[in-house]
Amino acid sequence: MIERDICPTKKGVLADVRAYIAHYNSRRLHKTLGNLTPSESEQCTYLTVQQD
Repeated sequence: MIERDICPTKKGVLADVRAYIAHYNSRRLHKTLGNLTPSESEQCTYLTVQQD
């Protein structure tokens, strides 16, 4: 999980932001998306559009 430490450097802040985005988009389930991750939901939408 993401640490809640203060990052004294810009590099540290960027690393924390990237880690949070990765967690949010690929691991965190969203109730409004049917308990899918945003990445999974986007993939399902893409596949549905491709079939039309």
